[in-house]
Amino acid sequence: MIGPNTRRGFTLIELLIVIAIISILAAILFPVFATARDKARQSACMSNGKQLGIGFMQYSSDYDEMLPIGNRSAGCNPSAQTGDCREGFGWPGTIYPYVKSKGVYACPNDTVASFTGSDVLSYTYNFNIPQVYTWIAGMTRAVGPYLSKFSAPSKTVLLFESSVPTASGWTVDVTDPLNAASALGNGTGNTGNLAYATGYTGQNGTSPPATYVACPSPVTGSCYFNTPRHLGGAIYVFADGHAKWLPPTAVSIGYPSASGAVGDIPATSTYSQAASPVAAGMGASGLPFTATFGIQ
Repeated sequence: MIGPNTRRGFTLIELLIVIAIISILAAILFPVFATARDKARQSACMSNGKQLGIGFMQYSSDYDEMLPIGNRSAGCNPSAQTGDCREGFGWPGTIYPYVKSKGVYACPNDTVASFTGSDVLSYTYNFNIPQVYTWIAGMTRAVGPYLSKFSAPSKTVLLFESSVPTASGWTVDVTDPLNAASALGNGTGNTGNLAYATGYTGQNGTSPPATYVACPSPVTGSCYFNTPRHLGGAIYVFADGHAKWLPPTAVSIGYPSASGAVGDIPATSTYSQAASPVAAGMGASGLPFTATFGIQ
């Protein structure tokens, strides 16, 4: 007989039921918490992208609507007005006076270790942009692209998400406009070591372009992450300064499929990378894209 002061404990079945309920709640809530954390990091990365976009716009306002061209490469020959003088290297330092914070260049979800002593750089300049230039007599270097030349700046990719792998051996300094460690890319290739954090854009589908491989762990060189950085997509900054999250399938690499490169523009298109208003037609004429690495 149980006395009036005797306390009855939980039975084994009751304890198991409580444990089962806690486990079910944990299984439901933990993914929610993880998603909320990732959304918060995505928001922080989006904010960084907007600040970088503003930096580009302020720079262009001070330089007659011209976007950064970067420092000269070894093949540049100003006197002969030939050579590759428009790589775009050093773009972080070029706009740093307008940004004034190293933290803006780093996305919280960028987990690729940088080279020792190197700044974290989680965004890459679309090198189709600094490749548009004109020689001016008497100038010592090429002149970068003007915003007035863009047919649809709100649909043209300016920056996209990436990582600079430790194995690159390059020391990134986001404050130095002459620093050549800021890799560049155009959606299907790169200059310098670059790990794309966008996923496989356009009609690359589930496989990277032939010149790239899926990123190994740890990341050792140029590659594609098959999973985008933010919940199935990545942050893009556009040539009008705004930033937006997009899935990789919404972004065209800007090459026709018959161009000899991995392309996602129909072969019958009259698109020319040098001059054709493809950006203005994104989402039209059967093209499933809302943005492009093509510059016009």
